[in-house]
Amino acid sequence: MATRAVKWTWRVVVAVLAVALAVGLAITLLPGVNAGSQVSPPALPTGEPSYAIPDRTEAPDPGISATPRRLRISSIGVNAEVVPYTAADAKQGTDPNGQSCYRDGAIRCVNPPDFNLVYQQIGGVDGVAYGENPGVNAGGTVYFFGHSATTRTGVFDKLPKLKKGDKAEVETDYGVITYVVDELLYIPKDEYTKTDKITEQTPGRLLLVSCDQAGPQYSNGYSKDNLVAVLHVEGARAL
Repeated sequence: MATRAVKWTWRVVVAVLAVALAVGLAITLLPGVNAGSQVSPPALPTGEPSYAIPDRTEAPDPGISATPRRLRISSIGVNAEVVPYTAADAKQGTDPNGQSCYRDGAIRCVNPPDFNLVYQQIGGVDGVAYGENPGVNAGGTVYFFGHSATTRTGVFDKLPKLKKGDKAEVETDYGVITYVVDELLYIPKDEYTKTDKITEQTPGRLLLVSCDQAGPQYSNGYSKDNLVAVLHVEGARAL
């Protein structure tokens, strides 16, 4: 009964968050597991690691995760700083209906203030339930969000050009985690939080989330679809 209640609760939360994806950024917070998933939720990050950060000239221990600092994807020219998405960021953004991304003491959507940064969803921050730090054996999905745009430059403008097999590197506090692209998903907003590949908490998975600027638009300019790159972890190396 408890498991069913948790799943039902996060279906409601996810539905509330599904209204995001603004001009230049089609990003919906995905804090939980939908009704079709059988994956148990991971433990929330505690903020401070319980291990000693090793020298970054050494290969990182596969059993630990750490705060991401940069995302590099050479195939599409991405080399950007990664920062946490905070309540302060959410308060500066609105959803397609003009409502604040921070309401009732919780982050409700993602519409970051900076077009050149990659934002990380972190579990346990202002109502956000899920979002792991990267690591070879990370317990759940890692979520990165970034703007794309048609009238200016966004960090994920070239995300649609990613191909299966392309690699991404996430520099962390202790070394570099390498991920490999599996596929690109184009998902209508009303289907986004019903898609298992998005909502399931899968160890070793990274999602790069933006909007589909080439797809249909609302009259106010907001994209109707999400674009999500799905990647899996390949390994780790020293910086």
